[in-house]
Amino acid sequence: MKTYIDQKELYETTDGGKSVFQHYFPDCPFGSKKTHVSIRTDDKTPSALISLYNDLWRITDFGNQQEVNSMPAIQFVKWREGLEFVDALHFFQEVILGLEVNGKAFKKPNQFTYGALFSISCRLIPIIYTEIKP
Repeated sequence: MKTYIDQKELYETTDGGKSVFQHYFPDCPFGSKKTHVSIRTDDKTPSALISLYNDLWRITDFGNQQEVNSMPAIQFVKWREGLEFVDALHFFQEVILGLEVNGKAFKKPNQFTYGALFSISCRLIPIIYTEIKP
């Protein structure tokens, strides 16, 4: 059974998510309210901006704004680690903050989600139907 994790408390504990971005980008200076970083391997120069907006640190990748646009820390963890929202909260608390939630180390869930299963089954049903059909 998973424990309830309050997003507001996570943001308060991490200075609005700043510590999360420091976890992912430890070599970048976070002295100002804006920091440029690289989040893609094909970046020649840092094209992502981490900035403070409405009391939350957010990241925007100007080379990939369709996916990463004004994304706060929890959503960034979800995107970066490829997790569902609830699992991202647990990863955030257990791995980044080092706080124990369930009494055991965080383990990423199987990446094969129900959504993927539904998507695959929707494509297979017509194929199975046409093969059975006389």
